[in-house]
Amino acid sequence: MGNILNTIFVYLFFIGIFSIIYMFTWGLVRNYFTRFALYYKLIIGGLFGILVVLAQGLIPYFVKDIDKNIATVYLPVLLGWIISVFISWISIILYLTIILLGNFVLIPATNIEFVQLSGTASILIYFVLFIIAIIVTIIGSYLKWTQWTMWSLITLISFILVSIVTLTTHQSDSFTKGLVEELNVLIWIAFSYLGYGIEWIIEVIYEHAIKLQNIIEYDRTTYIREALAHEAIYDLINRQKIQRGVYFTFEINNINKLDKIVSGNIKNKIIDVVARQVFNQWQNDDVLFFKASLNHFGIFLPFDKNLKVEINTLLENNRLKQRPADDVLKKFENLLEKVNTTFALHNYKITIKLQGYASIYGIQSNNLEKLKEYNITTADNRNNIEYENQVIFADIAEIREIKTQKRNILALNESTNLEKIISLFYPVINVEDNYQVEFNYTSNLVNGSTLESFYDNDLKNVFLKTEQHILSRFNAALNIKNFKKLNDYLERKVFISYSANFIASEMFNLKKFATKLIELKIKPSNLILTFDLKEPSFNTKLFTKNLALIRKLGISIAVKNLGSDNTDVTSLYHYQPEFGLIAPEVIREMFIHLHNQELIKDLILLAKKLGINLVAPQVNSYLTYKKLNEFGINYMLGNLFGYFEEPQTTINNEVRYLLLKNLTKGDKNALKK
Repeated sequence: MGNILNTIFVYLFFIGIFSIIYMFTWGLVRNYFTRFALYYKLIIGGLFGILVVLAQGLIPYFVKDIDKNIATVYLPVLLGWIISVFISWISIILYLTIILLGNFVLIPATNIEFVQLSGTASILIYFVLFIIAIIVTIIGSYLKWTQWTMWSLITLISFILVSIVTLTTHQSDSFTKGLVEELNVLIWIAFSYLGYGIEWIIEVIYEHAIKLQNIIEYDRTTYIREALAHEAIYDLINRQKIQRGVYFTFEINNINKLDKIVSGNIKNKIIDVVARQVFNQWQNDDVLFFKASLNHFGIFLPFDKNLKVEINTLLENNRLKQRPADDVLKKFENLLEKVNTTFALHNYKITIKLQGYASIYGIQSNNLEKLKEYNITTADNRNNIEYENQVIFADIAEIREIKTQKRNILALNESTNLEKIISLFYPVINVEDNYQVEFNYTSNLVNGSTLESFYDNDLKNVFLKTEQHILSRFNAALNIKNFKKLNDYLERKVFISYSANFIASEMFNLKKFATKLIELKIKPSNLILTFDLKEPSFNTKLFTKNLALIRKLGISIAVKNLGSDNTDVTSLYHYQPEFGLIAPEVIREMFIHLHNQELIKDLILLAKKLGINLVAPQVNSYLTYKKLNEFGINYMLGNLFGYFEEPQTTINNEVRYLLLKNLTKGDKNALKK
């Protein structure tokens, strides 16, 4: 019994010590030695060989009554299995060499009283067990077996072989001695699985660390850095006389969102791991892999001289969710699809999205800086591009349009400080519904003037028509953003002024328009797009077509300046609005020019015939309100009800009290009559 306890103690001590050494020399630090992994594997084998020679000599010295084979055969072979399965069969070469030199050369030559490997049967078993491990791991590596499969085969074959040798060797001895030897074999096999279990746990820890990107570092020598990338590509082009090639870059779309959930260090390592995966897929091809910017990696792929490239076809394929098999960019699409984009972090799953961009050297430009600019501009403005494909081919016409818009905004900003434009919200009350605020009408203060006076006085002389479109769209986006300050803005409706000329131009794109609404997080059904009847003439055919598409989104239409001079009532046919705002000057001067009151009555009759909800602006006094109420106009806005820098849900209590008081007084006077 004491012998068995000693044996168990030796196995536990041996496995524990060598597991700790394995963990800190290979298990958790192997990534630091990837550049010279082959040599390090040999060094590890030699180190373990030296330690095992010392152990097999010292164990019997400190632990009495222990089977000699445990120290000289079973323990060295067990460690050899661990090295072979968890490190490499290559490590066994120096490991076995050191053990043999120690047992048969160094120990005998120095006359040290170490227990040595001896006996023909023991030496034969010793070599056979090592050969089994080497053969199984070589075959397993080739056939991609798991470590568990390799370990199970090694232990099963070894157990059968050693049991046969043990039983045949001791069949002439006592039955008890044979059982003791076989028990030693069983203990050896059992503790071999303990050793496997410990090393497997170390493997799991290491693999988990890789997923979290806390241990492994990306080898930054595998790509050309940004500063040298184009120089290297030009060198390749000159050496190989390349006429055309794909300048492909890819990035993580939602990289900025990672800042909210992970540290910058982990974010950078995720970027590196993604880049490493792409590099591993392309490292055997005749390509250059480079870093275009912090989150922008690239590949330059030369084209065959005889390959036909149709730019229009590539642009059309952008619109497809999957590029056709014969598309020259299909291989890049396949490349991105193979990249693992899911990472585990503290029980959270982080999923990133890869997007690729491509332009062609020799066709779109021979300047690599220009191609880089095309790709990055396409990436920066992907929300403005209707393409859904994971690989987008740069559309130079689209890029030029975006640049033109930016130049126009800069030109506009020179005369108008866009940052100082203020949103104004006018509550639109419903007279019939107890003066509830039904809508908010938006306007702006530009350079200290209301938008209407700014258009009338300044814009005619200062801005081009295109810049007026941009100012109108800028104000619309600004007003929508400010409208969202309402807690229940999703339940409220708002009038937003827009440019009819832009809707009627080739520049208008419904998908971009809808994408912008999604970005602004506004429900289309809450939006009342408002057009100015004073706006100069435009392509009515194209306007009607695009307006019909806008209506399909659920957006309502309104017109303003109804009844103003130089406006044609017949133009309502093109708008077919749900709402009509009377010209402010008609309301403002209705007591000065009495014919304006007749005009208002005519507009009311017209609105009823066309099914338009009439809205009266510039209701600045109670007298104006009272007269319009007599005419039967239900929707009103103006200084009487107030205007604010934030959207409103109710009017002031003082105004409500005044209106209700006079309404009650009017009812009493009616009863007296």
